[in-house]
Amino acid sequence: LPGYGFTARSNDEVVQWNKMIENYLAQRENLVGLVLIMDGRREWEKEEKQIKSVASELELQLAVVLSKTDKMKKNEIRAAINQISKSAETQFVFPVSSQTGDGIAETEKFIFDNWVKGAS
Repeated sequence: LPGYGFTARSNDEVVQWNKMIENYLAQRENLVGLVLIMDGRREWEKEEKQIKSVASELELQLAVVLSKTDKMKKNEIRAAINQISKSAETQFVFPVSSQTGDGIAETEKFIFDNWVKGAS
């Protein structure tokens, strides 16, 4: 859900969205993982914790894609990867940039090797 953290919605609507998403994910028998795309410059927050919780509950792997890393210094990227790896409790954290293309091939390879080919 692009922009879910910034969308101004009523509490009732957010609750409905959460139920709809959780039901959809729970019913997808062939689903083996979730990709959470977040701005690499942001902190791990409540919304990300909810997604992690749902993934854990459904026994799905979680991969985190840190976007906009072209706007970050190398040491900032390393720090973000370490912080998100700990917060998300996952080793699957991929820094990417849609501007430069960095990290996209590695992310696609992980998804294909582990969730597409590996799930067959």
